[in-house]
Amino acid sequence: MTGGYSGIGYELARILYQKNGIVYVAGRSSSKGTEAISNIKNACPESTGRLEFLQLDLSDLSTIKASAEEFLSREERLDVLTNNAGIATPPAGSVDAQGHELQLGTNCLGHFLFTSLLLPLLEKTAAASVSGTSRVTWAGSVTSELFAPKGGVAFDKDGEPITSSNQKINYGQSKAGDIFIASEFARRFGERGIISVVCLRPWLV
Repeated sequence: MTGGYSGIGYELARILYQKNGIVYVAGRSSSKGTEAISNIKNACPESTGRLEFLQLDLSDLSTIKASAEEFLSREERLDVLTNNAGIATPPAGSVDAQGHELQLGTNCLGHFLFTSLLLPLLEKTAAASVSGTSRVTWAGSVTSELFAPKGGVAFDKDGEPITSSNQKINYGQSKAGDIFIASEFARRFGERGIISVVCLRPWLV
C-alpha cells in the first residue's frame, strides 16, 4: 500500500492487518511509517498478520526501482497492490525530481512505474490464485470530472502534458490520468487474472 500513514490508507491497512494479512506500508517517511505501524499493532493486538515498512518516493522516478526490488527480495507473492498515495494542490510550480508537474509525477507516473516493476510478481500470484482475487487499485477522484481539462489530460504539440497555472486543474488532470492507467491496465492484464479498478474519492473544498 503506497499511502498507509493516514486517512483511507491507514484504515485499510488496519483492516487488513486485523484480518491477519501481511501489509506493506510504503512511503517516503520511515518515521511516519513506523508510527502508523505501531498504532495499528496496538489497535489490533490479536492479529497474527505482519506489518512492514517499505521506503518509496513516488516523486523521484530514479529511486522507485530500488523500492520494487526491495519488496521482491522479501516476498514471493503480491495479491493486492493499493496505489493510494498522492499529493494534492501543492504550491504552483512544484515539480518532481525529473521535472514533471508534481501531482502528475507522483500520482500517475510514480505509481505506473512502481506497478510495472511489480507486474511479474502480480502475474505469478494471479496464476496461482482463485480468479478475481488478485488486483491493483488506483486512487481516483471526482476532480477528474470537476477540474480536469476536456478529454482528461491535455497535451501540447510535442505530446507533453500541459501544466496549468491552476493547481486544481493539474490535480484533476492527474486523477484523470490514474483512471486512464487503471483502464488500460485492466485491458492489458485482465485476461491474466489481475483486476484493475479505480476508487473515486470525494473532493473536499
